[in-house]
Amino acid sequence: TNSNPSTGAIVAAIIGASIGFVLLVCCCGILCTIFILIPSFYTRLKTPNPTVTGIHNVVASAYRTRESIFVPGTYASYYSKNGSYRGPFYMTLGFYNTAGYMVYGKGKDDVASYAIKGFYSPITRRMGLQLHYQIGTGDPDQNIGQTISVHVQWNEYKQQFEGNYYSSIESTGKNNHFTIKRH
Repeated sequence: TNSNPSTGAIVAAIIGASIGFVLLVCCCGILCTIFILIPSFYTRLKTPNPTVTGIHNVVASAYRTRESIFVPGTYASYYSKNGSYRGPFYMTLGFYNTAGYMVYGKGKDDVASYAIKGFYSPITRRMGLQLHYQIGTGDPDQNIGQTISVHVQWNEYKQQFEGNYYSSIESTGKNNHFTIKRH
């Protein structure tokens, strides 16, 4: 038998190339399965249910609505005293979600000028405000530097905040209505 070293090298090269080709085909098949067939299977499997999609859209829309009612700007305020509404009076409000959902602002009514500090919640759509009247402004008979606490909640139908106010110099607050509307 003729034992030529170059013949062995040729046979080894053919066997090595065959094994390499088989491994290449297997790897391509595995990659196709991973990147093409499995994702298309899951896409068909997870076709969204229109009812569920609708609920997600409503929830997302409601969250956007909650955020969009707290827009910095000028607002008109009204309050009741002795059974009659007074206003509109104007206040400027700024909403700061990065500062713990704080509200800052200023305003003026028939009593005096005041500074505003408080909190708001886009989840409950409520605000709790403290109106600190500035001594030396407005009506000196009514303004003694008192603080008014305002608690309001968003009324979706009327598109305004509604609630009550409580004075640091009065004991009642049950029938003291307070309304805040976008101007």
